[in-house]
Amino acid sequence: MAKLLLKFPGGFKKAFTVSYDDGCPNDKRLADLFRKYGIKGTFNIVSSWKYDKSVYDGFEVASHGLTHTKVDHISGSNLAMEILKDRENLEKEFGQIVRGYAYPGGAYSTEAERMLGELGICYARSCGRNEWFELPLNFLKWNPTTHHRNEKLFELAERFNEWKSSYPALFYVWGHSYEFTTEEQWERMEKFLSEIGGKDDVWYASNIEVYDYCEAFSRLKYSVDCNMVFNPSAVDVWFESDSKVYCVKAGQTLKIGK
Repeated sequence: MAKLLLKFPGGFKKAFTVSYDDGCPNDKRLADLFRKYGIKGTFNIVSSWKYDKSVYDGFEVASHGLTHTKVDHISGSNLAMEILKDRENLEKEFGQIVRGYAYPGGAYSTEAERMLGELGICYARSCGRNEWFELPLNFLKWNPTTHHRNEKLFELAERFNEWKSSYPALFYVWGHSYEFTTEEQWERMEKFLSEIGGKDDVWYASNIEVYDYCEAFSRLKYSVDCNMVFNPSAVDVWFESDSKVYCVKAGQTLKIGK
């Protein structure tokens, strides 16, 4: 029985995403850099703070808590309000369904993870780092690859650009734009984006696009011998089997090897 490996849209084995927190004034300059280098990503906004709505046009907007209160400091109805009210505010402001979240201050609790899932949040990013390109086993406890200030940032970029394995590689960078306090730091970030962006073998995606695609892959249905694959989702899904890349169209069944 052949093993099926996830491939990203277009049959790519590499994907890149970013997320930046709080809704900072420097987000405008950062968003412009993302657009310049073809980077797609997510901004996690605290809706009770001031921010410029126009900055985020074309990007996913996700929740960061109503008041940025750490989830291990609150529970019950207070925690639910932090999640739901922020979602509601952002959805009204931006006209998009908010399904993503970033844990304020990186704090985590099992109650928060459970409640996030129950309240319509599909993924929640932590502040941890794995310094590698793994897909998350648990999207409600999603550890990114690295923070942008990591001294290994360019080393990781080089490894990612030279990725040879058939296994999928997801490079995920996060941070806060207020951390870019000098021109030297901005120049460093732009150099990194120029080395990562514009590649014809990389899928550039927002956080929710990564989640939705991985979810679609997980929902594929197989015949007993794995020679037939049915895709019940609304998006096309790519995978590799016996060193050959296939695409099973949305709502269709594919015979492998045919």
